[in-house]
Amino acid sequence: GRSLEVVHTINPPSFVFPSTMDVIDTNFDEAMALFEHIIQTKCDFVAFDTELTGLDCAPKPPLFLAPTNDRYQFLCKYSGDFQISQFGLCTFFFEPEHDRYLIHPFNFYVFPTPVQQGNDKDRRFMCQASSMKFLASYKFDFNKWLYHGVPYTSRAASTTNMSTPSTASSSSSSSSSSSSSSSSQTPTTPRSQAPIILKDIDINFLNDIWKLVEEGLAHNVPIITPKCNSFQRRIVFQEAPERYPDMYVESLDDPSNPSNRTLRAMQFHPCTPEEKVAKQAEKDKKAQAELDKSAGFRRVIDLLIATKKPLVGHNMLLDVMHTYSHFVGTMPPTLDLFKEQLCKTFGPIIDTKYLSSKHTSVQGLFPQGTGLSAAFNSVCNPTFFSQTPTIHATGAFSGYTSLGDGAEARFHEAGYDAYTTGVLFLRMAHHIRDSNPSTDSPMKTSPRRKKAKAPLPHGTNVTDAILFPYINRIPIVRSDAVIYTQGEDEVPDRTNIVYVHDFPESVSTTDLIEYYRQFCNSPSSGSTSQTFPVVSWIDNHSAFVTLDVDPTSPGASGEKADVWAQIFAPSARFKAMPFASFAAASRAPRPQAAETPARPVSTTIINFNSPAPDPTPPTTTAATKPKDRRDRDAKDEEDPSHKKRSKFKKRREQETDTKAFMFRPLDEEQHTRKGHEEARSCSIM
Repeated sequence: GRSLEVVHTINPPSFVFPSTMDVIDTNFDEAMALFEHIIQTKCDFVAFDTELTGLDCAPKPPLFLAPTNDRYQFLCKYSGDFQISQFGLCTFFFEPEHDRYLIHPFNFYVFPTPVQQGNDKDRRFMCQASSMKFLASYKFDFNKWLYHGVPYTSRAASTTNMSTPSTASSSSSSSSSSSSSSSSQTPTTPRSQAPIILKDIDINFLNDIWKLVEEGLAHNVPIITPKCNSFQRRIVFQEAPERYPDMYVESLDDPSNPSNRTLRAMQFHPCTPEEKVAKQAEKDKKAQAELDKSAGFRRVIDLLIATKKPLVGHNMLLDVMHTYSHFVGTMPPTLDLFKEQLCKTFGPIIDTKYLSSKHTSVQGLFPQGTGLSAAFNSVCNPTFFSQTPTIHATGAFSGYTSLGDGAEARFHEAGYDAYTTGVLFLRMAHHIRDSNPSTDSPMKTSPRRKKAKAPLPHGTNVTDAILFPYINRIPIVRSDAVIYTQGEDEVPDRTNIVYVHDFPESVSTTDLIEYYRQFCNSPSSGSTSQTFPVVSWIDNHSAFVTLDVDPTSPGASGEKADVWAQIFAPSARFKAMPFASFAAASRAPRPQAAETPARPVSTTIINFNSPAPDPTPPTTTAATKPKDRRDRDAKDEEDPSHKKRSKFKKRREQETDTKAFMFRPLDEEQHTRKGHEEARSCSIM
């Protein structure tokens, strides 16, 4: 069982609790008010998760050992066009007087607003067939998403709309500024500061408008123009303040078709400068309310940014990237800039995938793997629960905590995944804390039970000595690399990676796994999956194999032996070398071109007592130089300035050659033979 005690309490009378944890457009305002109250008063950290319409649309997956910036560029290019369909949030707050955690999970259905102005017109996004079918298999409600998803606009679109006022605002601001210098109202920035140069046809149009205004003033009747397009309205607003400084001009909506904002009439109002200021203020207030409403779900993200609450996710790189691109701004062009923006935008970030894989106190406690569902099932084991306070929920928020095992679990619903991520973090944090009793930690102790300690009371203990090395570190999807947002990325420990090479094309992933499995540690009892070895293809004849090797574990013969000696033995079935040797060989100078004559092989036996040979390198003649070098030298002789290339540029050329050798992609024939799905299935999840 899950061993989670659920305590039901009376709801506070000042807020209307939702009847369900699902948040859609019809109950978003109430849920937003409650969420804001919780964040500001009863929240130590927030766990989150997203569901997407797709993961990537790349024709080929990146290599397992590709550089981190290359993988970031890959995710930006092939994952950025998918849409967030659900956004799950779960707040956690420690109540020391009750020795328990209070939780509030929210499951937001999110759908972009089709804005008809600015740069965010009718947002287009991609759907991946396998991802959509995957969501359907977990009973995702597509009708609720499409018809009642909470709308939102990006921050960039809102900024554009705020700097693009209605034509009425432009007119009144111009009129006010020209007729009353004492006004305290700040004029709204017009769409374009450059005035429009009028043509004869524009002048004729304006003369008709002025004639209509004069007739209205003469007969003291409302002055309403015929319907005009946006360009015609703009030149009226440009010229009217100078001709009629005591008039206020505004655009009118069509009562029969309010959504038609292309053809609209205009009305002229005689008024004083003070009345203009009042009308402008009312107009600005209404426009701001419309912008706030169109922001929709982005208000939730803005609140998280403003409060800098610690964010907890599981394998969260894609979640963070989509959150940034949908609600914050355009993805930065490089990984370093992205890390810098993350630090400026959000509070501390904790990835439970990284914590479960790296902390020595919990590494061996996930026999079924560190995927979210498997890890959550593991921490619900009494091994963890014996040291963990109660999880407390109220009203409709107890829907997740009341679920049982198996079919009742609602994995891949964003709200439920956020809830399980937060529980996973708490269980690991308490287990780590209790496994390191000598650590001087500022974590608070419950007055009711000495061993019940809150990992993050009010967000202050995110820098706890135990967890600090694991904060702001995000593992990269299908890689062993880790992003560190506050500094240099981690250098992966690749001592357990071997380079297998020169095998026949007939060798498959299964062949490599079956052979190298004998050298891996035996999984713990109860395991239903085999995590290692992991195969990452380079080409048809070579691959990287990641092992989980204990040097003293039984080898193929069943006796205690040096496993590495067996792996690299000349008699082994596959030729292999350590990753360090492969990397060193890759950094070495590349072999000479095919046209270079081969040196004769020396048969002289080296006598270590004889004098050392002459270290002077052999003279390189024009015939022995590669063709690109000969072309470069010829250009140097023609243009001496060309020869003054910096050492940095030469080093970059060498690095480019090495990178091309280490991370060359499969060609089409090779990729077809291995199969796209096979290449992806052998990568780390």
